[in-house]
Amino acid sequence: MKTRHLLFLLFIQFYITEFKGQANWSIISQPGENLIIVNQTTGYTFKNEAVGSHGYKYTLKKSTDGFQSFSTIKSETGDFGCYMLDELYFIDADTGFIGIMCQGLVSIHKTIDGGQTWTQSSLGGTYGLSMDFLSLNNGYYSYRPGGGNNSYLKKNENIIYTTNKYILTKDNYQLPLTTTKIKFLNDSIGFIICKDTLNNAVILKTTNFGYSWVEKKNINNNLFKDIYFTSDSIGFVVGTNGCILRTNDFGENWQTITSNTINNLNSIDFANDNTGYIVGDNGEILKTQNLGLNWSSEHFNNSSDLIYVRSFLNGNVFINDNNGNLYNNQVNSIIKIDSNDNLIVQPNPTSDYINILISPEMKNYKICLFNMLGEKLLTTTENQINLERINYGEYIIMITTENQIYHSKIIKQ
Repeated sequence: MKTRHLLFLLFIQFYITEFKGQANWSIISQPGENLIIVNQTTGYTFKNEAVGSHGYKYTLKKSTDGFQSFSTIKSETGDFGCYMLDELYFIDADTGFIGIMCQGLVSIHKTIDGGQTWTQSSLGGTYGLSMDFLSLNNGYYSYRPGGGNNSYLKKNENIIYTTNKYILTKDNYQLPLTTTKIKFLNDSIGFIICKDTLNNAVILKTTNFGYSWVEKKNINNNLFKDIYFTSDSIGFVVGTNGCILRTNDFGENWQTITSNTINNLNSIDFANDNTGYIVGDNGEILKTQNLGLNWSSEHFNNSSDLIYVRSFLNGNVFINDNNGNLYNNQVNSIIKIDSNDNLIVQPNPTSDYINILISPEMKNYKICLFNMLGEKLLTTTENQINLERINYGEYIIMITTENQIYHSKIIKQ
């Protein structure tokens, strides 16, 4: 059953890709540069603004309509370096963390109701936070306390890592620019991408809950910008000068993957194990469909620096640029499984035929029947399908309109 379900999902993804054809990127909103997309309808963004000569104001906003609009859910204004948001991290649509900074000191606040209410945790530090939380009460973060090169990584309230060799901070708090990101595969195994004091980009790994770290990769005159794992064993790091690194042995060794670009690569995300996207400066979009072994360039309609990408199994991809614009590849397919609103298939299960009742709102539709391997068996515009010559088993009814896709599983017995 698990294998059938996987084949079904892969088939849906492939069919939608074929249905939509070449991506046609367009701006859907302007949420700003500090954006996190949690799922295809929900996302969070924040903005910091100077107020007066010494004060600051932050505004945290949320979208629940597919990023067409964002509403303010939290805001604070203060004097003398207060208040700014230093970091934003969400585990899911409801559970998230923010780092609120005042005069260089950061306190971490958390929500479990989608940002309606926030509670201050006992965690904190100074500016330059990077966070990765596995659950509400289990997470890691780094920060730069200021002065020298000492940096710390903390788990809950215990300082567990101190270094004079590595710099753990973020782009907007130090020159030359440094990107630190934390990624934990589980409670004990994790990675940090950062920089050392000799200007080298490094990958650090821990296997003992962050109590000790081992350097796994070191590249001179480079900056690592993002890290992503599709599984415990296969992971990627991207960075400046078109750098793509790949591991297939739990981060023990990292191999260089050809990118065919010299543009800085800023963000990476995978829709599934096979299909992934990388975005970078000068409108660079790279795509893979073979586990990240090869990447090809995707056309984009302008030369903005692209800083964030989020992709989904149904082919939907969102890209954020450094001007705060959010782009979508215009998939936005409305997929409804066994929907009673727009699609009713009956009888189901059936022995000989099915009737397909379709909402009058659906125009210019096409009906296709597929087996669970994704093989097309027939195409029709008729609302009754004769299944007498079809073998017993499970099948997929797919209905496509100009901009929507609906599907339902049927059983012949």
